[in-house]
Amino acid sequence: MAKLIISNSKIYFPNLDGLRFAAFLMVYLQHGFFNSIKALDINGTFYEKLISVLCNGGIGVSIFFVLSGFLITYLILVESDLNGKLNVGYFYIRRTLRIWPLYFAVIIFVFLLYPYFKGLYGIAENTCNIPGYYFFFLSNFDVINIQKYHPGLDSLSG
Repeated sequence: MAKLIISNSKIYFPNLDGLRFAAFLMVYLQHGFFNSIKALDINGTFYEKLISVLCNGGIGVSIFFVLSGFLITYLILVESDLNGKLNVGYFYIRRTLRIWPLYFAVIIFVFLLYPYFKGLYGIAENTCNIPGYYFFFLSNFDVINIQKYHPGLDSLSG
């Protein structure tokens, strides 16, 4: 049975923290260490299978999506039970106020502060990202642009 904590109108499932951590760890290990681990001579061993499971960021992201879908659905059902209906506009306003401040803080950091700090360390700026795409939630078009006009340049490098 899922344990639920409701305090100050916030809903929290502490028993999902372990699942969140496992999902985070899978994504982190893939981004941080997978290419280094591939260089090890462990093909066909138990360790290879273990590392391929632990470093599977795709599954980690899928876990995050499932958790997000569960939690958002739960919030919708709770609001519907309490009020007899769902105020869709208010629901989207709450979601926006929860997500957008952090999103735009990261975008500002990536396009303004990060290049400055790279310059301080003498690292050349070699990305060709177009900030407007990211400010208007069109980042996939920037990836397409980079792949088309700068083949071989990974949009996440730099």
